[in-house]
Amino acid sequence: MFDIEISKNEKVNNKLKTEFIEALESTVGDWKTPSIPSVSSYKTDFSVRFLQKGPMKNIIVNLGSTEAPCFDCGGLTLDELDIIDSSFKKGNALLSTEKFDKAILQYNKCIKLDSTFFDAFYNRAYSYIQLNQLNNACEDWKFLLQQGQKEGERMFLENCK
Repeated sequence: MFDIEISKNEKVNNKLKTEFIEALESTVGDWKTPSIPSVSSYKTDFSVRFLQKGPMKNIIVNLGSTEAPCFDCGGLTLDELDIIDSSFKKGNALLSTEKFDKAILQYNKCIKLDSTFFDAFYNRAYSYIQLNQLNNACEDWKFLLQQGQKEGERMFLENCK
């Protein structure tokens, strides 16, 4: 890794910049870039978040745009991925406390942003069943079946016909 550049910022001192660059350099080999034939250099925009012990608990370093889509993310931005992850975790927490109607709302957020997030469909269908809403659960299982999901197919065939 070479040519790392961090823009001037009064809130970030040289020691922190050096530590950040060393942390980036220590990850060499973990970076995955797309296969692009005959390219001698590659530029990407992304955000990096890391935690530091001590008085500063959360430091966010923006390198380019946070709205740039990541690779293998289905065109979703990093912010959208954060919303999906957060909503799914909230939905699971609500599911575990049997707050099924509220869990469904969280899974709806996931599905609205990523219509291929199958775990959200499975969990939403389970929540529907707990609320005696078989027709809604069957819609989710039918969608999963159409996407080639074997468990979705099994649940649909057992419960919906």
